[in-house]
Amino acid sequence: MTTKGINSTNDIDSCKREINIHCLDVRYNELALKSMMNSCYTYGSIEINSYDYNKYILPYQKELTQQVFKEVYEEQKTYLSKCIIKRGVYTDVEGCSYDELIG
Repeated sequence: MTTKGINSTNDIDSCKREINIHCLDVRYNELALKSMMNSCYTYGSIEINSYDYNKYILPYQKELTQQVFKEVYEEQKTYLSKCIIKRGVYTDVEGCSYDELIG
């Protein structure tokens, strides 16, 4: 795993911006998986066999080896278990409410 210790949404987004989009690599795919896990955790679930896991997280396994996928998943799951979700921090003009992942 090339992204060990990069877990927060801000750190993930910052690192993704540094990667040349035309040279997508394992590092980018690891960061994308972590970002998706942050979103699923905030608005749903990251538990294996949950709807969000099967629909949004599991497809990243195609982009990574099974071992790397498992390492990234376990690291991010541990990180997220220590985070707090603050609900309803912002409501847009269409009435959609947004949550914040604090960690």
